[in-house]
Amino acid sequence: MLTSRVIRMRKYKDIEQSILENYAGYIAGLFDGEGSFIIRCNKRTRCPNFYALLSIGMTHKGVILWLRRVLGVTGFSVSRKGRKRIYVLRVTTRDETITIIEELLPWLRVKKEQAKNLLKMLTLKETGNKKELVMKKAELYLRNKELNKRREFDIDKERNILNQRINDYFR
Repeated sequence: MLTSRVIRMRKYKDIEQSILENYAGYIAGLFDGEGSFIIRCNKRTRCPNFYALLSIGMTHKGVILWLRRVLGVTGFSVSRKGRKRIYVLRVTTRDETITIIEELLPWLRVKKEQAKNLLKMLTLKETGNKKELVMKKAELYLRNKELNKRREFDIDKERNILNQRINDYFR
């Protein structure tokens, strides 16, 4: 019997499965140190819209290009911080993100909780109650935001703002 993971992997033939399995620990270490498991919130819409983003950036172009080939993704950009170029790999598609997180999860140490939250958000089932689904995504977004915080922010204030917007939309 084929698992959903195997079926998704067949869809993404570009992902070099044997390399991904053999180097999962190394890739997880790169994500622990230089990567991000992000839940973004588009607050410009009437109802907050949440989406996933995997990102890893560094100054070594070769590593990013190797990751791009191994993971079979296309999101790649170059930016400058000071005098150095930063090479950034981004994964935004749902199935690719799920596949990558599932493969790396056993190896992650530092960012394991962020990855689990992102995976939970991507695998939430439609229950028929859209408001409930949006509220669950909002809570996962807030948990990740708290785990990733660089400066102090009031999580209760942020939760109240999101809940108010969601309630206003579903009235």
